[in-house]
Amino acid sequence: MTTLVAIARSTNPRLAPALAALLAALALGAAFVAEYVFHLLPCILCIWERWAYGVALGAGLAGVALAGRPGLARAFTWLAVLGFVAVAGISVYHVGVEQGWWTGSTACSGAGIEPGMSREDLKNAILGAPKVSCTDVAWDLWGISLAGFNVIFAPIFAAIVLLAMRRGRRA
Repeated sequence: MTTLVAIARSTNPRLAPALAALLAALALGAAFVAEYVFHLLPCILCIWERWAYGVALGAGLAGVALAGRPGLARAFTWLAVLGFVAVAGISVYHVGVEQGWWTGSTACSGAGIEPGMSREDLKNAILGAPKVSCTDVAWDLWGISLAGFNVIFAPIFAAIVLLAMRRGRRA
């Protein structure tokens, strides 16, 4: 982590969007390794977190591609920062659902089964239910779930990119 902060202190104005793309790609890569190598299936909130990381990745890549147009590159880098902030927000909500502090959305619970439903509607509701509940913690380390790690790291990623943006502006 200290190496990333040292890199972020560089005065290269093109560094911030590249850092945003790299950090988002690392986070998404870790999520896909967890799913496809370690068979930790994502719930709907995990998917939403991935989409926000995807926004950060896409915006970072766009910022790199538009490095010749500093205003646009900076705007896309800000969008990447907002993607990291969105990850943090979704993850706080996700941790709350995991801990039972509040209930998740109907997408988390598979709600939608009501009295008087036809057999066909009931079948569709059951088959359309999520495979993984948002209340289930698939993996944790020291009592911190994957969503909990997103709560920790996404704001750090945003801060690193903001630091790089600040330093890059001085160049």
